[in-house]
Order: sequence, then structure tokens, then C-alpha cells
Amino acid sequence: MGVGEASLSPAAYSMVADAFPKARLTTALSIYQTGAKIGAAAAFTLGGLAIGFVESRGDVAWPLLGRAAPWHVVMLLLGAPGCCWPCCLSPSASRPALNAKAVGHRDAFIRFLKQHAMLMFLLTFGCTFIRRLHQQPDLLGAHVIERHYGWKAIQYGPALGAISIAGAIALVIKGGIVDWLFGRGMKDAHIRFYTWLLAAMIPVAWGMFFVPSPVAFLLLYGLLQTTAMIFMVFLSATMVLIAPPQIRGS
Repeated sequence: MGVGEASLSPAAYSMVADAFPKARLTTALSIYQTGAKIGAAAAFTLGGLAIGFVESRGDVAWPLLGRAAPWHVVMLLLGAPGCCWPCCLSPSASRPALNAKAVGHRDAFIRFLKQHAMLMFLLTFGCTFIRRLHQQPDLLGAHVIERHYGWKAIQYGPALGAISIAGAIALVIKGGIVDWLFGRGMKDAHIRFYTWLLAAMIPVAWGMFFVPSPVAFLLLYGLLQTTAMIFMVFLSATMVLIAPPQIRGS
């Protein structure tokens, strides 16, 4: 899965940039990024329901593997179909030929890094820390609502799934806003707009872990998820705008 995801997005960002004008780029990339949110919604919803079902049946003894906890069983049940999906993909789809332009790919890539050394350093440095901060609510949200508020996976799974769907819808809206700002002359709209969102969500991110009720926690968690949790679309749009076509994927 890691190999697939690592190769997918660089190629996808570059292909989308070839297919759409700059004034519609962020909206297009936002639609692409909704796949992750819809997948998360399915994972939370189906995973929560599956855990509830498996827990009701107790521990399971698997041949050769021995005793399996409920989450082990869910991983196997929901993960096994994923092995079949690659068989449904066609290898015939191809990108418009850019091979002729890629002869000096490595040299062009090095020149680009030298020319934009400070910009690339700041983007990488800043977004690395943003991603680290993003992981905390993603990883802790389910644990907090289960351990602190006493909800079971079958209760909070569908709720987190609905939040992910809302985040997917909000992502496309935010992409449209950035394109509107960019079209009106704000050339750094992608980074500036997301910086505004991050600043606005600081009190929400701090306060949501101290509210007394699970409903209040979910509302604040949902606000954070729909507003500031997806940042890759803004970074990727910035990258494909400043990078030449032949090195965008790199």
C-alpha cells in the first residue's frame, strides 16, 4: 500500500496539472483528494460496524494463526478484498507522451532545486511539521472518544465517517475559493488561504480535548477536519504551479 500511494500521487498531481488550466487547478486537485476522505469515511463506518459485529461473537480461533482479537478479524475481513482490486485496473491507460521532453530530466530537476532552494526548503520544512500536527487528531480522535467518553466503535465509527464525508465536500469548496482568489490576482493564494485556516483553528484544536461531552467533542473535531485537516491539496497545487511539467512528479 505504501509503494502504491507513494507512486500514485506524484503522477496524479502532474497529470491533473496537464489537464486543467491554472485557474481551475486547485478545484481539480481537491476533487482528486476527496478520494482519501471518502475512503476514510468508509473505513470508519464499515470498520466500526465490523468491530461491533465481531466483538459480539467473541474471540475467534483461526487455523494456523491461533486466537485472533476482534480487530485482527476486522483487518482480515476488510483487508482481503483489497488484494483483488488491482486485478480490476487496466494497464492500457497511458499519459500523453512527454518522454521526448524528459531527456535532461535529472539536470532539469537539479537546476530547479538550486534555483528555488529557499522556497523548497521552507515548503518542505513547514509542511513536514503541519503533517505531524495533522496526524495527532487523526490518530487520537477515535481513542479519545472511546477511552474518555466511553463510546464503542459501533457508535463513533459512523459519526467519524460522516465527518469525513463532510470534509470531502468542504475540500472541494475550499479548492474553489482558492481558485477564485488566484484568479483575482492573489498569486500565493494556496499557501495564504491555508495559513488563514490554520490560524483560525488553533483554539478549536486546543479546546476540543477538554470539552465535557462526546457530542461537543465530535462537533469540534468535525469543524477541525472540515476546515484545516487536509493540506496536501494546497501544497501540491503550489508545487505543480512552480515546477516545469517534466519534473512535477519528481
